[in-house]
Amino acid sequence: MVESATATVLSDAQRNELRTLARAGASTQKLARRCRIMLLVAQGLPNRTIARQVGVSRPTVLAVRSAFARGGVEALRHDQQRARKRRKLTADLEQKLIDTTLHSKPLGATHWSTRTLARHLGLSHMTVQRAWQSRKSQIQALDRTAPLLPLRPGLPERRTHDYKRHGTTTLFAAFDILSGKVIGQCASRHRGKEFVKFLNQLEREVPPELDAHLIMDNYSIHKSPPVQRWLKPKKRRRFHFHFTPTGSSWLNQVERWFAEITNKRIRRGTFDSVAALEKAIYEYLAAWNQHPKPFAWNATADIILAKVERCKELSVTGH
Repeated sequence: MVESATATVLSDAQRNELRTLARAGASTQKLARRCRIMLLVAQGLPNRTIARQVGVSRPTVLAVRSAFARGGVEALRHDQQRARKRRKLTADLEQKLIDTTLHSKPLGATHWSTRTLARHLGLSHMTVQRAWQSRKSQIQALDRTAPLLPLRPGLPERRTHDYKRHGTTTLFAAFDILSGKVIGQCASRHRGKEFVKFLNQLEREVPPELDAHLIMDNYSIHKSPPVQRWLKPKKRRRFHFHFTPTGSSWLNQVERWFAEITNKRIRRGTFDSVAALEKAIYEYLAAWNQHPKPFAWNATADIILAKVERCKELSVTGH
């Protein structure tokens, strides 16, 4: 049985505005997608058909129709403006959020959740979640509450499930995608001035006759005033910053290396101080750079596109 849907009648002005917003480079993907949905709704297409064509779920189509019915095109614009306001996360605010997470506890509980910390700081829980997700380079110095029990005949290595925490360090790392060499530096915090110290190390270690193209994510410290001032001198014009979208394969290279050091040196290690943790990190860096190895992607474009199509189908069917 074919699902029926009532077409929304659009004025010429509304139709032209929706088409413009759907194609405008300044529109977010979310706003452009909503505009495409409404243009298809105006054709009287079934909701499931629209969901399949746009690559969203049927409830999303219903929500867009409802928003448009309440306030027209402005309702779609208003949601975009609210989303932009929520996304603003300054470096100082993020540092305050992380410091509160690591060095305090909520009353009557052992740790913060996104919502309890959001209420405590007067933020949205999504802002807290984004700040927590950006802590990838922070590493905790964890020590077991009891010594590890080593392997024995017929028995695996045994360890306690709980830890003693002795602080954190931040690892800045640059992965050379051609040679596999890693330049790394530990710092007590993750701010612009610490990143500048890491850039100074890169400047010393990258041969002066080479241009250095640094491919980074859009994290706020990469664009902070201290970093911008560092780039100004003529001698540093060989350094070029490139900011990529989330999930870029260039960044996956260094993320893959972070997985290596986590699995092979940190996860099963015990560290009674930050100094011990940093010593272990530098030892691993030295060992890795004796025989560096770049990572190679084996997946073809056809395999990747097939996975994307399967994900779209799952988002429509819900199975």
